[in-house]
Amino acid sequence: MATVTTRTNEAELARWREMSVRTLSPQGLVVFALEGVLRRVGLAEAALGSVALEDAHVALTESQDALVAVAGSLNPGWPPTANLRRLLDYCVRRLRDSNWQKDPAPLAEVTAVLSELADAFRQMGQGAAVPGPETEAAPRRTVDFAG
Repeated sequence: MATVTTRTNEAELARWREMSVRTLSPQGLVVFALEGVLRRVGLAEAALGSVALEDAHVALTESQDALVAVAGSLNPGWPPTANLRRLLDYCVRRLRDSNWQKDPAPLAEVTAVLSELADAFRQMGQGAAVPGPETEAAPRRTVDFAG
């Protein structure tokens, strides 16, 4: 009986998480993604400290993939997009450096940059309007701050 209850609770939690992500504003999605990267970077730092190199590798490659996805989701028509993509690309390179060298030092720099960026997106999202429904046949989820 406990197994059935646990599966039900896990299924309900998964549905809740999915709905939470689907209802986020574009800024909220970026914050959600950056917070996920920051968690993974923390895991990588701990793994490097305990010489769990495979765990560090997984966390760092997932972090890199997530940042590439965030950069790719930014609206190219929004003026800050080019600079944000360069900043995210720099963070990806520093994560790669950390992974290749098995050195936690670059992670502090990435954490500082991404924390500040997440705070900025959080502040932008406080006054942002809720986005309207997609009108394209195959909607692509982008972050559009141009209004």
